[in-house]
Amino acid sequence: KGETIHLKFTEMKTVNQVVLMENIAQGERVREFILDGRTPDGWQEILRGKCIGHKFIKRFNPAKISACRLKISASEGMPQIKEFSLYNVIN
Repeated sequence: KGETIHLKFTEMKTVNQVVLMENIAQGERVREFILDGRTPDGWQEILRGKCIGHKFIKRFNPAKISACRLKISASEGMPQIKEFSLYNVIN
C-alpha cells in the first residue's frame, strides 16, 4: 500500500520490462504513475503510465539501474499494488 514503492538491487541490473498488478478486489485505484530508475547519474524517469488494473505489462528502452521506484501520481483512494516486477527480456 502507498503512493511510492521502491525496489533495490544488490548490484546494477539491466531492465527493459515492467509488470504491475493492482489488488482489484479493492477496486482499480491507480490513475497515473511514473517509474523511475536509479542510474549512476541519479534518478531518471523510465516511463509514465495511466491505469494499472489487473495487469500492466510494458517494455521500454533498456536501463542499467541499482534501484527502481514506482510513484503513484494520481489515484482514487489508497493504491494497493499486488505485484511490482522488473525483467530484462531478450528477443
